[in-house]
Amino acid sequence: MPGFSGPPHPPGPLINSLYEEERPLLGSQGAQEQIFMTVHQAGGARLGLAWYDSSSEEMFCLEGQDDDAFVLLAPTEPISSTSIATAGAATPSAASENSLSSYRLVHLARLHVMPDVIYVSSKAPPALVSALKAPLFPSSSASEAAPHQTAMKSLSYSSKVLIERAKLFSLDSARATLEAVHLPNLPPSSLKGPRERLHILNTTISLCRELQICAAGALLSILSHEGLLAQDPSAPTASLPLAGLKEASLQGHLLVDPASLEALHIFHEEKHPSAMGLGKSKEGLSVFGMLNRCVTPPGKRMLRLWFARPLVDLEALEERMDGIEALIKAEYASALRTALRAVKDPARQLLKLENMQTLPDSADFVALQNSFDGLLRVRDVAATLADVFQKCSNNLGEKEKGDARSFASFEDSNGNNNGGRFSSTSTSALFSRLASAISDDLISARQLISSVVDPTQAPEGMAVHYGISEQLDEMKALYYGLPDLLREVEIHEISRLPRSLQQNAQTTWSVAYVPQVGFLLQVEGALLGADVLETLPDIELVMNHGVPTCVLEDGRQGGCYHTDTTRELTERYGDILPKIRDLETMICNNVAQELGARGGAVRAAAAAAAELDCLLSLADAAVEMKLVRPKLTEENVLEIKGGRHLLAEAVLSSGGFSSNYSDGDGDGDGGTSKSNKNINAASSFIPNDTTMLSNSSRIHVITGPNLSGKSLYAKQVAIIVFLSHVGSFVPADSALIGLTDRIFTRVVTKESGAVPQSSFMIDLSQVASMLRLATPKSLLIIDEFGKGTLAADGIGLLCGSLSYLATGSGSSTGTGNVLSPPPRVLLATHFTEVLNSTYLPQNEFLDFYTMAVALGEEDKEKKESKSGMIPKTNTTSDVVFLYRLTPGHVGPSFGVHCASLAGVKSDVVQRAGQIVECLSNRKPIKREEYPTAVTKTALFRDLVSQLLRVDCTDAVHVREFLQAAALATQ
Repeated sequence: MPGFSGPPHPPGPLINSLYEEERPLLGSQGAQEQIFMTVHQAGGARLGLAWYDSSSEEMFCLEGQDDDAFVLLAPTEPISSTSIATAGAATPSAASENSLSSYRLVHLARLHVMPDVIYVSSKAPPALVSALKAPLFPSSSASEAAPHQTAMKSLSYSSKVLIERAKLFSLDSARATLEAVHLPNLPPSSLKGPRERLHILNTTISLCRELQICAAGALLSILSHEGLLAQDPSAPTASLPLAGLKEASLQGHLLVDPASLEALHIFHEEKHPSAMGLGKSKEGLSVFGMLNRCVTPPGKRMLRLWFARPLVDLEALEERMDGIEALIKAEYASALRTALRAVKDPARQLLKLENMQTLPDSADFVALQNSFDGLLRVRDVAATLADVFQKCSNNLGEKEKGDARSFASFEDSNGNNNGGRFSSTSTSALFSRLASAISDDLISARQLISSVVDPTQAPEGMAVHYGISEQLDEMKALYYGLPDLLREVEIHEISRLPRSLQQNAQTTWSVAYVPQVGFLLQVEGALLGADVLETLPDIELVMNHGVPTCVLEDGRQGGCYHTDTTRELTERYGDILPKIRDLETMICNNVAQELGARGGAVRAAAAAAAELDCLLSLADAAVEMKLVRPKLTEENVLEIKGGRHLLAEAVLSSGGFSSNYSDGDGDGDGGTSKSNKNINAASSFIPNDTTMLSNSSRIHVITGPNLSGKSLYAKQVAIIVFLSHVGSFVPADSALIGLTDRIFTRVVTKESGAVPQSSFMIDLSQVASMLRLATPKSLLIIDEFGKGTLAADGIGLLCGSLSYLATGSGSSTGTGNVLSPPPRVLLATHFTEVLNSTYLPQNEFLDFYTMAVALGEEDKEKKESKSGMIPKTNTTSDVVFLYRLTPGHVGPSFGVHCASLAGVKSDVVQRAGQIVECLSNRKPIKREEYPTAVTKTALFRDLVSQLLRVDCTDAVHVREFLQAAALATQ
């Protein structure tokens, strides 16, 4: 994208490599110009990747979520205009199509990196190996890109895929290998132990992402074993030198690490309450959970993918927001939602039928058919929307001109004008693209199901219509005619008996079909006598484990016999029902395979419906939560008017907490019902503004009392920036947001078993990552950094970090480029030393803010004396937190007052107030007088007075004093 400054860790050769000469394969020019990659999947949809560029001696790694349910490349996965057009225009073969529709993250990484050799574990899923071996684009796709035919020869290349031992990909082995890595910014092994080196390595890549660690460690082991990565001969122990080891993000994506996602509450998984771990987890109170209104399973998965992989592609984001704005304004949203509700999960429904080995349930076919019906209705609605907005863009007639003007000047639910950024042309193209993705193949697939599958036969366990197979129809006719036939056989067998026995046989004899045995003559009661056996010489008793009796179907005792007639029936018809089911299974499996041949069309249609579901979900949330469309720009600015925090606003509206909601570990900007009563008299969320220009006011240092909302405000800004890169509307009155390449946070201190670190070391690692990897287009949220150590050390580290960011003194992106301007930083702190220019030199990039507080008259006097203690005569209404960000410096922290609101015992609060008062006025702190302390004080004073009267030259006098003192202090 023009003007976009990417991250300081480019993920190997980018898409420009597609237009260069084809790179020779392994062995043609040795290993000097080769790129090696490892891919690791340990179960689930997450993948770890690592690649090594031998020309630059740098290694990159990443871990991400994959989902094989979608095949549309544009605009969900922006790569480049050429790759999108080529992928969208092609009609690949079934094999190539399946390889492209699964393992999308692998496909995108290969497209970025163009590796020559790919290593995978011997335990890797076969589907992953097939996806790695498949060409990036089918030959037909390359042939259709005629204008770029010569430049895109490499599109049909296939990487060399090699299988390696699974042990190399184990976490312990990979971590041990990484401990031997020698980087320019890492001290030699002789100076630091493995644990210390891991701490420093954790500031370069996240060691908590186990899959990428497994991939990176395995790649290092393989390269070292193959002699492609020389060991450092000067090192006292074996080491693997690298020019760089960095986390990469695919081009066009905003990078947000898992700790930041957790700190901002983007996702929040609630485990099932079962003590045995049974049941599924669910999404708790999170940003994703609040905006997720999807009604289809593919839509929910795609929206989660949008949140897991935010974009920095301006064109793709504008298209998403055009779609959201159109669905807010259009009258077809209700019809679209109704159509989407009929769409279940067609791609997975089809996969289930394809993998079925037994007779499929006709209900599965009916469910798939209903999904096809829903997809076709979705296509009709999307086509209608495309036609409506096409008319608006063409300005056909006065009515259409009015419609075009109404959309161009669209106002959101708050009445805020969105600046005329809505484009009828791009919106029409969006709905047209999604409608065309749902092809007529679904009509033929639906007709195939309806012509073969008959759900009315389900009670009989059959599923195929009459007229499909003559053999099946004959067998069914015979099966359904068996009762009459067996009655005729029964009458025939009874007629062979003497007339004196026929009357009794009419009530005790019957002919029945027994599966796996055949047709039998069943006789109720006692076995047949010798007279009957002589009369019917062809009759034969059926033996059941040596007992000449059997249990009839209704539980009665009796005998089971073969006659010539039943033998003939068994020989002629055999097990009729299993034969019917076997034949129906074959027919249904053929139908499933024929439907599977349309799998590409089904997945494309499901992806289109999922995208519409996502847009409709975000549109519904925008209306309900009064969100507005942000204006995205490539300028390095951030201007938010009336910004709000989604989660805090939702909790406040429910009456559960105060508007000062937060659960970070910073200044504890959280509230309870008591604080809601005593602190905040407002009944609605208090919005705040944010302004960060391209050449000034880049770093906002926020000070203020406890419980005033500092942490909440900082996270609110980060959430707004994050949502804008998802393509969603944002909680604000208006927002101008420059594209951001990465969001860093130092908010939540979460210990991990990956690296044994203390809480303070975790904080240091997070800030070190910011200082090393941040760029001018990054957003940094820092909350209470420096609190986990001595105040002097914390102040020094905080001021040093701010100075490093603000002045660019020694700061670098890793490529030698000084950070100018600095990244956008929001820092909340209680260290008032940052206001002193001796500690922190001031410049045009630094601005100071505080959270406003309303005080009573006596409190104002206390404020002037820098005391945070509220007088006993004042009630809690004398201090009101306004939650309003204002320029300026810190006031009192009101920590003692907050302790009182939190329910701390009054004795503790009173003593704390005394200490604060003495410290503020530079007075000595009096020791608290307890009854026992008073007695001891009097005793010691008496002893001191006696000591002063002792004649030290008189040994007897000294001995008497010591004896008296020892006795008194026992």
